[in-house]
This record gives sequence, C-alpha cells and structure tokens, in this order.
Amino acid sequence: MTQHAVIVLGHGSRSPEATEQFLHVTEMLVPRLQGRRVIPAFMELAVPSLVDAVKLAVDAGASDIVVQPCFLFMGHHIKHDIPEKVAEAAQQFPGVSFEIREPIGSDPRIVELLLDRLGHSGHAVWGQLGPEEIEANSMEIISASIATPDDAIEAAIVRRLVHASGDLSLGGAVEFSPCAAAAGVAALRSGAPVITDVRMVQAGIDTARLGVLGGSTRCLIDDPAVAEEALETGRTRSATAMRQLASEIDGAIVAIGNAPSALREIIALAREGVARPALVVGIPVGFVDAAESKSALAASDLPYITVHGSRGGSPLTAAAINALLRSASEAPAL
Repeated sequence: MTQHAVIVLGHGSRSPEATEQFLHVTEMLVPRLQGRRVIPAFMELAVPSLVDAVKLAVDAGASDIVVQPCFLFMGHHIKHDIPEKVAEAAQQFPGVSFEIREPIGSDPRIVELLLDRLGHSGHAVWGQLGPEEIEANSMEIISASIATPDDAIEAAIVRRLVHASGDLSLGGAVEFSPCAAAAGVAALRSGAPVITDVRMVQAGIDTARLGVLGGSTRCLIDDPAVAEEALETGRTRSATAMRQLASEIDGAIVAIGNAPSALREIIALAREGVARPALVVGIPVGFVDAAESKSALAASDLPYITVHGSRGGSPLTAAAINALLRSASEAPAL
C-alpha cells in the first residue's frame, strides 16, 4: 500500500475550466513523483477538500503526507487556514505524519515565466485579451489546425479535448460510436446523472450546468463499503464502485478518466444485462490496460466516446462531459 502521499492544494474556483487546468497540472506531477500518491485538493468552491484528500490518502495506506500549497504568496490561507486544517487532520489520524511545504513565493523562475508570457521584449502578446477572447482565439487555432467530424456536437467535443490537452495530434485519436454524442446530449437533457470513476473527474465537471438540466454526479471511489469489499475480493476499488452503482447506471452517463478496471466493469455489467448506460466516456490514462480497455469498449455494443492509446485522464474526461453539457444547454434544433 502507498506509504507516502502528496496533496497538491489549490484555492478552488467556480469555473470548470480553472478546475480542469489545476487537475491537469496535478496529473503532470504524477510521473515525476513516483512512489508517492498524488492527490489534488481545494480550499473551497471545488472538491475534494483538504480534509477529504487526507482521508483518501490515509485510506490508500499513507503514513506520511506532504501538503504542497499551489499558492503564490503568504496570504491568510497559508498563514492560518491550512495549518489549522492540517492540525485537525493530525488529531484525527495520530499515526500519520504531516508536513506543509512553502507556497511558490517570490521564486526567480516566476519572472522567467512572466517574461516568456510577455515576450522577452516586454511587450505582451496576450495581455490585453480577456479569458473569453483567449479561448475563442485558441478554438480558432484548433479549428484551423485539425480536421474535425462533420457532426457539430462531435466536432465541439474534439476541439475541447484538444484544448484541454494542448495537443493538436490528439484530435486524430478521438473516436465516437455512431450517434453516441447525440445520445449523451439527449440523456443530459433528460436529467441523467454522470457517474465517475474518481473524484478528479467529478471535480472537473460543470455541476452548475448539470444541475440546471436536472442531473448530478456520483462517485463511490472513497466509500468505506467499497474499500471493504475491494479488500475482501481483491478487486480494484474502481471496479467495485461501478458494480455497487449498477442500479444507477441504466440511462446514465459513465465517465472513466483514470481506471481501466472501471471501464472493463461497465462493459461487463452491460454484457451481463445488469446495467446499460446511455453513454460511456471512456478515456482512462496509462500504460497498463488503458489502450486495451478502450479497444474493448470500441468492440462492445455500448455508445462510447474514447481516445485510443495511452493518452487520457481526468481533465480530458471532464472536458468531454463539459462539451456535452454545453451542447445540451443550447436550444435543440427544430
């Protein structure tokens, strides 16, 4: 079991795009911190919270937890809120050691990053553009650089996946089963829930937009009953959680961004006639069974959206769901 964990702590935002970006940064740390479980957390406005992240780390077997604030300077959260919450966690888990690292601070590398953004001449390339203009310009660049499907909803999803990854080559790896995107939009408009394999996918979903449509998110990855059953059976918690959610999967959208075993369990549930989702967004990331489980999804009779190969992850899966939510929120064509 994991003995060491790093909690990367951000402030949190109501913006799904901001949450997606933070999760993407956290996931980029994973291969650089081998041997440590890397868990994102937020002070407010997004999940998981710092307390929830500590519980996730402890449940995974961590006895040594480092909290790394992803904050620039020494504000109130750094001086007071974070130490207080960590002190509470230390009392709750007396056998676990905690360490709070310094915020980013006045690191000279920030100056280099700012100069890179400004251009070394000091003239800002993008400084006078607002977030909406920056996003619009990004989408124009993506649209001009890649071929997208003829279907408008599928094209929007591809653009969002490329935008979330910063990788123009990703567009050629996205695959849709026939009418899958339309089925996803129809399900969301009917108030279907979105079931996720991990909290990182759940955190990246625009729950405000989903709530307006009558839907909600569900994730049982850190449920004690799931952990207990997984320990008894030797199966992964992700697969166990999907099996326990079987009664809620019919007609739902299932979003898999991390665990190939969860994707395989969804395929098995459908094959057994136990549960059939309206859509599977299956984009687990990694080098062990990620590509193979996606191929199994493509070979099934389930409606799906996937990115073939080892690429994927929570930010991409959340981006695909958010693209579907945008389409579902628009007035249906007459």
